[in-house]
Amino acid sequence: MSYDETGGATEQMLSQVRVEYRKALSGLVESWKRACATGDTAAMDTILRQASELLPEPSIGEDILAQMTSCTKTGCIQMNPQLALMRLKTRVSPQIPAVALDFVRNSQSTVRVKARIDEQGNVNVTGTEGGGNNLVNNAVWSAVERWKFSPINDQTGPRCVETEIPIVIKP
Repeated sequence: MSYDETGGATEQMLSQVRVEYRKALSGLVESWKRACATGDTAAMDTILRQASELLPEPSIGEDILAQMTSCTKTGCIQMNPQLALMRLKTRVSPQIPAVALDFVRNSQSTVRVKARIDEQGNVNVTGTEGGGNNLVNNAVWSAVERWKFSPINDQTGPRCVETEIPIVIKP
């Protein structure tokens, strides 16, 4: 598509304009995928609306818009405790209640904490095993839920992590 010399527009200029629209649209797709990964449907809707409003002609980016049609939420990454603990930013020690101190003084025990670390690095304990004493287990549970981790990101965006962390309670 060319115009005469007085019109000034050429196929090359139109092609460059299409390229710029597609670049802008690709950035929105990445934002949409991150919102999808975190389940933020309001952000997904806003980004999709922005993408639709951006294009003067939908055919410029139909293939790119098609990438924002279905959101498949990815599950959590399973991670071994050593790797998960390398991402630990804030650790809170368990406060063992006075009535359980005799138990702790007389034996070493390990509480295995099953935890889900969300996309922001916050911890939700889903269970504990071992430890031999409910008061000790509850203290460990409460402490680990106050831990903070560095968030995990992969090619799909932020991800949650599931892990089992052994906490050794020493006399």
